[in-house]
Amino acid sequence: MKLLSSKMTFFYKRVFPVLWFGIILVALGVLVAGGLHDKHGKPVPAAAFLPPAVLLVIGGLVMKYLLFDLADEVFDGVEFLVVRKGGVEEKILFGNVRNVSFQSLINPPRVTLSLREDTRLGREIAFIPPWRFAEAFRGRNPVVESLIDRMDRARR
Repeated sequence: MKLLSSKMTFFYKRVFPVLWFGIILVALGVLVAGGLHDKHGKPVPAAAFLPPAVLLVIGGLVMKYLLFDLADEVFDGVEFLVVRKGGVEEKILFGNVRNVSFQSLINPPRVTLSLREDTRLGREIAFIPPWRFAEAFRGRNPVVESLIDRMDRARR
């Protein structure tokens, strides 16, 4: 079976959040370890904690809605898709796919499959397709176009 999802999914779901939160927490740690005073002995204003706190909250929300719901791997089984997320593997028939949407102007780009019936992974399955620089400006992706064609054929 051919891999339809990006090989960068692991980086986006596992490595990037650790880097994001780690860097912010290290910055906060340095601020606190400095004794909450600047080099002249003046107290650090409470407003200095606001930007890192905002970055933690906004980053967490963005990752919750754009990264953490992504499937780990999506494979093409010609007549069906095999989707892996966490420890769950689900076989999705093209006849069960109601809609395929593609968001190319976000990073990472995202394909969302809306399903007719519930699965163990829910009614929507999102994944990162393989990406090429030129595709970002066209708003088209060969993986998405192939999925749409096969979904239409399965309906008929």
